[in-house]
Amino acid sequence: MAHNIASWLLASGLVALGMDWKQAVFTIALANLIVLGPMLLTGHAGPKYGIPFPVLARASFGLRGANLPALIRAAVACARFGIQTWIGGVGIFTWLGLVGGLPGTVAGILIADYWIARRTVLDLADLYRPGGRYWYAGGWNWRAVTAFAVGGVPAIGGSHSEPGKGPFPSDGLVPFLKPLADYGWAVGLVSSLVLYALLMGREGVTAGRTTGSAGR
Repeated sequence: MAHNIASWLLASGLVALGMDWKQAVFTIALANLIVLGPMLLTGHAGPKYGIPFPVLARASFGLRGANLPALIRAAVACARFGIQTWIGGVGIFTWLGLVGGLPGTVAGILIADYWIARRTVLDLADLYRPGGRYWYAGGWNWRAVTAFAVGGVPAIGGSHSEPGKGPFPSDGLVPFLKPLADYGWAVGLVSSLVLYALLMGREGVTAGRTTGSAGR
């Protein structure tokens, strides 16, 4: 799925750590397949409704709140561009370790909203209409913001640097979360997915329709 310098550099690093080339390539391929699952789940609405990611995010975050996940993706894209340009840059890699966990929380919210709360049913017109069902409160869905904030804590809380070599504490931003540092993307995805599904379920939002004041 991803054939680029960074993938093969990672594979060569695995070889340096003791794997043979077959194990290294298999590990990279397996990792890409694991990431492919959430990508397909969040990308389903694109061809079905003909909408890009920022518009899909309006269904869960609100028309104005969708700027939050869009900016997160933009920040990660900037870091990725830097990595491809200056491969092996330690400063950029460390920064990506912090911000890179946040897209997982966004993916979890989008998956929960589109597949669980709305059963893949969207009102296309309301995605562009202020005051519609995706307007929520002033264009923001507090449930999505809450799930993003709560899921972001375990996603980035374990970020750490070697003593004297980085911007983060050596024992992690949140010390007891340090063991999760290498799994921030997955942890953020699962925690935000579960929390958002619970919050939306309590409000009675299902199959793209709101019950009572659920959309507010």
